[in-house]
Amino acid sequence: KKETKLALAINPKIENGYYNLAAILQDAGETDEALRIALEIRDKYTDSAKVETLLANIYMSKGDMNNTKTAILNSLNKDLNQYKCHFLMSLLKEDEKIKVLMDKTLEIDHNQLLSDINKVDILFAKSNIYHSRKNFIEASKFLNLANKIKQKIHPSDKDLLVNKSIKLDQENKLINNKELSIEESINNLFIVGMPRCGSTLLESILTTNEKINGLGETLNVEKFYNEFNSKSDKKFNFNEFIGIKNNNTIIDKQLYNFMFAGFIINNIKNSRIIHCLRNPLDNILSIHRANFLSGNRFSSSIEDCFDIYLMHLKIITKYKKRYPKHIYTICYDNLVLQPEKEIKLLVNWLNLKWENCYLEHHKFSRDVQTASKIQVRSPINSKSLGNWKNYKNIFQPYLKENRKLSEISDLTKEFKFDLPLI
Repeated sequence: KKETKLALAINPKIENGYYNLAAILQDAGETDEALRIALEIRDKYTDSAKVETLLANIYMSKGDMNNTKTAILNSLNKDLNQYKCHFLMSLLKEDEKIKVLMDKTLEIDHNQLLSDINKVDILFAKSNIYHSRKNFIEASKFLNLANKIKQKIHPSDKDLLVNKSIKLDQENKLINNKELSIEESINNLFIVGMPRCGSTLLESILTTNEKINGLGETLNVEKFYNEFNSKSDKKFNFNEFIGIKNNNTIIDKQLYNFMFAGFIINNIKNSRIIHCLRNPLDNILSIHRANFLSGNRFSSSIEDCFDIYLMHLKIITKYKKRYPKHIYTICYDNLVLQPEKEIKLLVNWLNLKWENCYLEHHKFSRDVQTASKIQVRSPINSKSLGNWKNYKNIFQPYLKENRKLSEISDLTKEFKFDLPLI
């Protein structure tokens, strides 16, 4: 970002310069500035359809669905070769105007595309369109094709995550695991779990409280951990380290912080961990369908998804046994079926007063950068429960005598998930 701004300061006429800057700002979560720049260059930029696609992505992150739709229509009506825009469109609710373009998306022959990245976007778009039209056979077919190509572009990062967890586990054995008291006040909340587990919904619910601020997914804990280990003097404060000066509670939903659970509880004062759990097969399917723009590269392999899901369960289960008062597991399935009951239980655990705003998160405006940026704009609903059953053909090879699924089932038995018998 700094380098791009410097280059533009030296030569404001750099081709693609302001477009690239807006895209970088969007990826960094600085959507207001990204939007300002994109709007400024829209009418000046040679490839205006490309800018409209960027605007669609920015508007979608901001929850402005009317402008999202307008930008998508503008982009694809100008240039049907905006393949990323086809994918963004496939996330929208189908109406008469969108249906016309979606039909054109389905007509595109992905084999004729030269770029594998464009192929992936079109294949995921087709899968999403067929999914919304409840043609799950076709949705499954294009989902498989999309992930096979994506896996070649971005090989799985499963081994990196597993090795990191092993390393941290060895280091965490050195932590002074003393019996800890529970503080009345809570300054730091950490939502952990798997991608697509319902964490964005949970963060949106809690941040309707004006005294709770959501930071999104940050690397603050990992940076603090590295700094902490490099210092002989361990007496420095997490909130000061990350530059938080007010007394509001902050939420960090970097999901892989479950690897740092022991460190968080022992070294970040006034902290709690909320573990967000979802039906394993629904969760794995949602990960497999997500087409993440970055990270989570294990998502293209169902087998690797099982491995990471089981790894996360084993780690959080270990720490929950050690620190039962510091870690709370909320089940997404129960949350969407009985929202008031589940939210009240969580709010009580957090020593917060009940407020009706917790049930109206969709009425509050905030930027969302995760793959859940569409779903989180809707009222709490249970539409996605049991979705994996529509994709049994994808799961079939992994359901027979699957030791991993058997272990997962055992570790989650208190939640009585609807899983096939092993």
